[in-house]
Amino acid sequence: MYLDDCEKAKNYDGNIVTSHSRFLYMSLEKYTDYHIIIDEDIMRTLLDIESVSINKLIQFKKTLNLPASVVSKIDFLCDCRTSGEKKYVCCKRIGSLEGMFSEVTDLNKVDVNLYGLLQSECFAVDDENVYFLDEKFLPEVKMIIMSATVDSTLYQMLYSRRKIHFYECRKAKYMGKVIQYTDYSYSRFFFNENEKIIDELRKRTENQVVITLSCIEDKFNTKYHFGNVEGLNDNRGKDIAVIGLPNLNNVVYGLYAMRMGYVGNVHMCCRRIKYNNCDFRLNTFEDKIIHRIQLWLLSSQLEQAVGRARLLRENCVVTVFSGFPVEQAEFYNTYDD
Repeated sequence: MYLDDCEKAKNYDGNIVTSHSRFLYMSLEKYTDYHIIIDEDIMRTLLDIESVSINKLIQFKKTLNLPASVVSKIDFLCDCRTSGEKKYVCCKRIGSLEGMFSEVTDLNKVDVNLYGLLQSECFAVDDENVYFLDEKFLPEVKMIIMSATVDSTLYQMLYSRRKIHFYECRKAKYMGKVIQYTDYSYSRFFFNENEKIIDELRKRTENQVVITLSCIEDKFNTKYHFGNVEGLNDNRGKDIAVIGLPNLNNVVYGLYAMRMGYVGNVHMCCRRIKYNNCDFRLNTFEDKIIHRIQLWLLSSQLEQAVGRARLLRENCVVTVFSGFPVEQAEFYNTYDD
């Protein structure tokens, strides 16, 4: 049924509503007269991070009759193996892949995104895996992106040759309320070292819908975690608890920065920073671009979680337990209660 609907959409003259991912695979030649409106920031869909083990790459090279250019790229990446911190390297994408694997009979046995690997230019390598940026491309047509979490500087760096106009809309005041506790970082490391805090938080949030880190969502008997709640509307008007500091793996920040044209020191340390009119301490990066990418990703994930209650139109309460400030929050220390 889904494939049938996709076929019908190719010749449909009315409005079409689809997902970010599906949009990036659509052939837009037939939609040149359409107004393309993208709801929410699409950058994380555009810049996907995947990985493959070095042992698997070596196995592919031995068992598949791969073209010489593919073997050369695999050899280069395997030679970058390092036992220390991840090594960030650039390697030119292989041009057109059309017909390149026509003589490889066992290609269906390759259970990794080999095409994405070969088209990628940004890599991080450690002693076991190769991480790569599988970039999808926005079509060269006019479009409007509407989002409260877009970072205009990052879009200008990502698409330096395209004409981009940014319009800052006046921020509306919430009808509901955000209460935030910032006494701890509430990071993954913090919860690993302070498991008893989870019991306390479970008691404090027992009458609320909980959105938290994927690694501890089972502790709160919830199905919601950072990264899987964007656009959901089933908790509209409900009291929600948002728990955690949703830092991503450093390789995400490093590869994003490479795509923006910068390769810095991808190493965190505790710093005092200013953000969103707040002064606080955060494990972050010295490199300004990687630092900016981290703040954008932290903010966008937290704001998306807070937004599930639809506070602009609903008089409910979102309680945030995180060391990173969110918009329009009333800040408290847990012990101020």
